[in-house]
Amino acid sequence: MPKHSIIMPAYNSSKTIEASIESVLCQTEKDHELIIVDDCSTDDIGSIYEVYSSHPKVKLIHMPKNVGPGDCRNKGIEVASGRYIHFLDSDDLYLPMYLSSIGKMHEETGSSLCCAAYIRVGSFKRKLSYASITCPPSAITGKMIGLYNAIPLLTSSVDRAVLTLPKFENQNKARLSRPEDYIFWLNIFTNNEGLVASTCAQPLAIYNVIPHSRSYNKYATIKRIYEINHQDRNDKLRSTIKSLLWAGMAVKGKSLLEIAAHLLP
Repeated sequence: MPKHSIIMPAYNSSKTIEASIESVLCQTEKDHELIIVDDCSTDDIGSIYEVYSSHPKVKLIHMPKNVGPGDCRNKGIEVASGRYIHFLDSDDLYLPMYLSSIGKMHEETGSSLCCAAYIRVGSFKRKLSYASITCPPSAITGKMIGLYNAIPLLTSSVDRAVLTLPKFENQNKARLSRPEDYIFWLNIFTNNEGLVASTCAQPLAIYNVIPHSRSYNKYATIKRIYEINHQDRNDKLRSTIKSLLWAGMAVKGKSLLEIAAHLLP
């Protein structure tokens, strides 16, 4: 059985998925499998699947109907045989040392949940490219997760020999108050009291910034952090300062150009 299982939901990503697949197959750590779960794509992605259909490290699964990325990840978890579970979207990339570095982190820290920094890349008005590094806190606790999503799904690694993985919520079936990956982490920390995630400041992946995606909009995150800190608080000034600090942690790593692209019409 492979040591690492990478789960990749895919939907109409023919322009980006090949690079994402290659970033997995080019890892310096070779003890892994890639599980691609196609969510009823309607573009010409089939020609790319044909190229990798016989690759020994690639498993290709076709969902019978469109279910969204959450259920695709659930399906991937069901068929995964590796000890360490990872999640890579079909428009993002792993750097070559990702698996070896994250595996070493598990071994050296003894942590059952690890994550790392990543590079955000995009373009301002499709004219000027930018890049910035987003680094998670040095250690992530349940208290942090209660305030904001401090764990990047892109560079996360879960040891399922220790932790039981909950199911991702289905965004297509219900209007969720929070993103499904955030609910996933909340459930893990709720079911494992005292859990602390280990982190690495070295960037190990590349996140392609897509304007207007749910993860792109941080306003809702800041608003929720502010409301949580003001519940049953007498010292409004102190709670406001605390809210700003937590909000800064939630949005740090965004370059000035990325912020401008978000704010300007």
